[in-house]
Parts: sequence; structure tokens; C-alpha cells
Amino acid sequence: KVNITARDESTEVKFYTALYHSFMAPTNYAEVGGVYLGMDDVIHTLEPGREAAYSDMSIWDIHRTQASLLAWLQPSVMGDVLLSLVDMMVQGGDLPRWPIANVYASCMIGNHAYQILLDGLVKGFTDFNVSQVYGVMKLEAMTSRPHNGRDDLYNYLKYGYCIGGYKNSSVSKTLAYAYDDWAVSEFAQHVGVPEEAEYFLKRSKNYKNLWDEDHKLMCARTVNSSTFHCPLDPELNEWILESGDFTEGNAAQWRWFVPHDVPGLVQLFGGNELFASNLDTFMERSHHHPVNLLPNPYYW
Repeated sequence: KVNITARDESTEVKFYTALYHSFMAPTNYAEVGGVYLGMDDVIHTLEPGREAAYSDMSIWDIHRTQASLLAWLQPSVMGDVLLSLVDMMVQGGDLPRWPIANVYASCMIGNHAYQILLDGLVKGFTDFNVSQVYGVMKLEAMTSRPHNGRDDLYNYLKYGYCIGGYKNSSVSKTLAYAYDDWAVSEFAQHVGVPEEAEYFLKRSKNYKNLWDEDHKLMCARTVNSSTFHCPLDPELNEWILESGDFTEGNAAQWRWFVPHDVPGLVQLFGGNELFASNLDTFMERSHHHPVNLLPNPYYW
């Protein structure tokens, strides 16, 4: 399926090794005969035609990378991944953000299973009940749920952003929730409820509520405050100490996380030229950072 021409054998080996590794997950949780333990702790059997009940998905890591690769190169696997996510939703009541075996692991932020399902939908995977999935997405976007990835939903709905200092990772959570709102909007359009699609699309712009024009960064805000609390050093990896307003990244990295509205982010920077200049600088520094003791503050 994939053939490359490399400049040397070493490069080719590295590429195909990485490609092989990308196919090692997720895990087929079903046993012989297609039986598996569901999110409801009940034994289920795969429907005819299904090959796997997949779990052990680090969704926060793979929703924009490995999941899309599977859709292109291993569509039969991707089809079962999508159906497995829907099965978990039906059995447990919520879409998972990081399923392990038959358990909702409350790991990371947001619920980017939405993007995996949406990616599958636009690529032609339509074997799941889209209206049912949208109903659960909408529920999770509007109310607190036992296994939802929006643990600061109350403040997000009230203020349009998660509160800095109230919970860790307020900036990252706001950006993640906005991204998820965009996915909900896309599903709403697909099932034919344009008013709801417009509502969630408007919410997906909430990332703008944390943009500090002076620093050109996404910065924390406190309750109903117009004051931004930007880090003194945007390259500082506060998350290593399990504190601060960013998840596994810093202000310099997270200011780019608006994958659903790049034109809107460009506008915040002041136009294409300023955006491209800042992005070039960021990328250039990522290549030349000299220290490997801690995570590269420019690595995305």
C-alpha cells in the first residue's frame, strides 16, 4: 500500500518501522468467537461481519494522526474502530476519551472521539447511527456527564472559557472544548439541524476569548475578568509540575491549537504575514533547541 524511494537504506528502514508501529494499536479486545466484555460489564458478541472490538485508544494523541492514517491504509480496521466507539457509547452512556479494555479512563482533556467519528463520516464510513451519535455529543456538550472529557463545562458555558486557577489546564481545556464544539456543529449539519449547527459553530469560536493581543498568546482568565494572565515565559513547561493552565505543552505551543478555524487564528495574529512569520520562527527554533533533558518547548 505504501512505497517510498529513500536516499539510503537507513532512512527507508526507519520509515517502514514507524509505519509498522503505527499499525500496532488499537487493541482487539474480543476473544475467540467475537465475545468481549462491554462498558456495561456485560458479555457481548460481535455482529456478523465485524472482525474486532477495539479498545486501548489514546484518543487525545491519535485523533489527528494515526486514526486518519488507519482510515486511508486500513479501512476495515477503521470501520471497526468507529463501531467500537459507538458500542462503548451505547453500553456506557458516553463516548470515551481514552478507553482501556472496558473502562472509561479519565485521561487527558476534551473528547476527541468526536473528531475520529467525524473524520470517518466524511471519508464515507456510514455504518453507524449518525443521529444517535449526534444526540450523545449534544448531551455531553450541554450537561455534565460521568465520563465526559469536559470537567469544567459549567464555567465554559457560563463565561465562554474555562476559569484560570479554578482547575489546571484552563487554556488547553478551552481550546479543546472549542474544537469539540466544531465537531458537534459538523454532525448537526449532517443530521439536518442547522440552527443547532450554528449554535455550536458559534461556541467553537470561544478560543478567541483567551487571545491576548499584546502577547499574541492564548492566556488564562479569571472569573468574568477582562484581564489576561499570561506566563512570564511562554516556553516554560509548567505541566511537568502538574500545575498551570496548559496540558502537556506551554503557551508558545498551545497558541496554534485552533485546527478547526485556521483563518480565524490568522486574523487574530493580524494577517497572513505576521502569522507565517511567527510560525516560521516557532518551527525554526524547534529544530535548534539544544537541550533534551526536558521536552522541547517548541515541539508540537
